[in-house]
Amino acid sequence: MLTADACALVCVWSIINGDKLMEFNANLSAEYVERELTAMRFDMTYRRLVTALNDGSLSIWNFNNGNCLRQVYGHPALFSVCATLLLRFSTLRLGASA
Repeated sequence: MLTADACALVCVWSIINGDKLMEFNANLSAEYVERELTAMRFDMTYRRLVTALNDGSLSIWNFNNGNCLRQVYGHPALFSVCATLLLRFSTLRLGASA
């Protein structure tokens, strides 16, 4: 099971005994800037996790080991991602204007 907080800390939990197996921060900002996690979902195969931050960026993760596989940067002045739709060959980001 996965949980996340607004500070972009993602935790992986054992559903058998409730132990925390690992955690990673979805905010990969080089400078220390707090960015909020605004959306999170699995891909269609449930092998990767897609996270969205309030700066309009998306990241695709291997949630088993916390490795970031790919990042897509948005336009923070234009919108904040509040939902993602994973289509067969692309990802659609939905957001609201700032």
